[in-house]
Amino acid sequence: MAVQGKKTKIVLDADVIIHFAKGGKLDMLPGILPEFQFMVLDVVKKEIPVLIMSMLQKCIAQDKTIMEEVFGKSAGGYKQAQLRKAHLNC
Repeated sequence: MAVQGKKTKIVLDADVIIHFAKGGKLDMLPGILPEFQFMVLDVVKKEIPVLIMSMLQKCIAQDKTIMEEVFGKSAGGYKQAQLRKAHLNC
């Protein structure tokens, strides 16, 4: 699964974050599958209600159990953007 100590990333959807936060278990989410690195995209954060955002920010900034990433900044995101651009120019 993981190569040389690198964890496989799981991108969290807003619905998953909201569901765990409403149950008071957002901070426990990474412990359920510790072999994975959980992350949330900046565009997903825009869908999170304000009351839940503070719980998410704690997991990101203080606990460091969930990473935040800017959509399209990873190599995969760049590649997808280039493919979309090429497809539109056809």
